[in-house]
Amino acid sequence: MYRSYQRADADDYVSLTPTGWKLLLSEVLSPIIEKELGLKYLGGYTWADEYYNHRRKVLRLFLINQAYATFQWGWNFDFVPKQSGKRLVYARTDKSVCPHIFEMSEDFYNNTKNRKRTIISSFGGSLDSYQESIVKMAQSYIDAFYYLLPLIQSYYQRTDTYAMILRNIDFLYGDGYFNIVIENLLVTKVFIEYHLKWYDAAIKHFDELDFENDDIKNMYLTVLKKLDDIN
Repeated sequence: MYRSYQRADADDYVSLTPTGWKLLLSEVLSPIIEKELGLKYLGGYTWADEYYNHRRKVLRLFLINQAYATFQWGWNFDFVPKQSGKRLVYARTDKSVCPHIFEMSEDFYNNTKNRKRTIISSFGGSLDSYQESIVKMAQSYIDAFYYLLPLIQSYYQRTDTYAMILRNIDFLYGDGYFNIVIENLLVTKVFIEYHLKWYDAAIKHFDELDFENDDIKNMYLTVLKKLDDIN
């Protein structure tokens, strides 16, 4: 569950393996996340609820590296495909679920003085006081989650309907950070518009998209026009 690492000026410190870190995160945070947000742990640093109206809430850890992470929260849609090689696939299962759109704390990506409060780590205290170190690590996860909880709750209130989600996508697209880190943001917008049967707007915005080549564009268009079968 753990390994140790050595610092030149200190004793051995706890360093959880990925498996141990996932286990501790799940044991510590899953009951709290289910209580506060109604999301269940799916494995792989990801929590989600069930689909309702073709969408589900997703909370997951954004891994900065193998030792540090922060939370991101967003929506997964069962009708929005993602490109995988030369085909399009859906992220509908618990194992494949991912947020098509998401937000993170401004403290994190703008590197404010509170950035440390948004970050959790697989590193802990002294290995000689292993149990105490694990308790402190667990509390740091709880503290980070509760620091971010008001932002998470506000996000889901601001994106409660599809119309509100579309406004949020426009905001994300206008933000230099999210426009870079979220793949196919405008593709998601087009598929939501088509799902809402806003056909003229969806096709207009689809025609404005840039694709790698016409084959990929036609592949998306074919799937887009099959949305009525899902709806």
